[in-house]
Formats: sequence, structure tokens, C-alpha cells
Amino acid sequence: MKVILIMIVAVVYAEALHTKENAQLIQENLKKCGEELGIDVTPLTPGPKLDFSIMDDEKYKCLPKCFLEKFGFIDASGNYQPEKVKEVIPDLPAEITAISDACVKQHTEDDLCTRFMGVHKCLMDKFTH
Repeated sequence: MKVILIMIVAVVYAEALHTKENAQLIQENLKKCGEELGIDVTPLTPGPKLDFSIMDDEKYKCLPKCFLEKFGFIDASGNYQPEKVKEVIPDLPAEITAISDACVKQHTEDDLCTRFMGVHKCLMDKFTH
């Protein structure tokens, strides 16, 4: 059931992006982060084998931070940039925006990898329960 709900969230985001260019950018940024961090991101590629369970492994701790930085959704200091999110995903449903904003506000850890892994886990928890 959890995998199905995660896939629904992924579909909502994909629908919100709704351009080939953004879908390609997601893959490129994911690949770049994997290379920079020395991790295998293949299980995170959208599709039937999508597997977020690997995110529980400590070596993936910095992936959410890297991914958000690549899109400009956070700046170098770790400040969330909601206007950039709206620019990239203009049709993002208000409910998802509100949940995302709440998760970001919940996590203020000094270590940015820890902070944005917390945001990632918060989002997964909100969308799967």
C-alpha cells in the first residue's frame, strides 16, 4: 500500500511538471546527485521499480539536499525557496504546497543533510498515512 501511495505522489508531481523538459531535468539532477555523492540512484528512477526504501540507508542522507539545490528549491544556506518551486511547478496543488511548507517549517536542524532528509521523511509520512 505504501508503494502505491508513493507512486500516486510521484504521479501528482509528474502531472504538475507536465513537461518533457522538466522530466528530463529530474533525471539529470538525480543522476548528478548520485555521481556527486557516490550512490546508486537507479532505484529512485520513476517507474514500476521505484523504491524509496533505500533512503533509509545512511549513505543517502544528503540526496534530498542535493536534489533540492539542483532545482534551486533551497539556496546554499539551506533556505527554502517557495517562489522557485512555484516557478518550476506552477500548477502544484495547494494541498501539496501546504504540506511541503509545513514539513520544511518542522525541520530546522543545522546540518542541511539531516534537515532535508527530515523534510523528505515528513513528506513521505504525510503522503503515505
